[in-house]
Amino acid sequence: MPDYFVRMGSENEGVIVRDGLSIKAIIDSDLAYKPDAPDFILCNLGVNDGVTGNGDFTQWVLDYQYIIDTLHVMWPSARVLVAKVATSTGDWTAMDDTHIPNVIAGRSWAGIGIDERTVLGANWGAYTTDGIHPNATGYDRVAAAWQVAMGY
Repeated sequence: MPDYFVRMGSENEGVIVRDGLSIKAIIDSDLAYKPDAPDFILCNLGVNDGVTGNGDFTQWVLDYQYIIDTLHVMWPSARVLVAKVATSTGDWTAMDDTHIPNVIAGRSWAGIGIDERTVLGANWGAYTTDGIHPNATGYDRVAAAWQVAMGY
């Protein structure tokens, strides 16, 4: 998704963020140009909003749910797979074992796609540019893991 999907909560629905459009209007207009129905939608969203705030991920989870729910409405037959991702604080447990599962809770059409802890493994530093974001080799590993998650 484009980088302007930063704060998606209902309190931001009318906020003008690009070309005089609200966040909701941008999502609706961008999705309208995507007529092909995918088999899978892969989501690998960062966690900066949650980890740089007060540590309360409640709004972050709601924002992420809004995004995947909107994608599901547009493509109801697509399987939405969500990644467990690195955090800048290194606090994997709460993010990956609590917040990500909360994002997909109650959504039978969604599931966990990849877990970066497993994909990049113990040699994490060799596969990242800054200890968090994958480098070219890291992205190759991530792409291969997504293929496996999709059954290819």
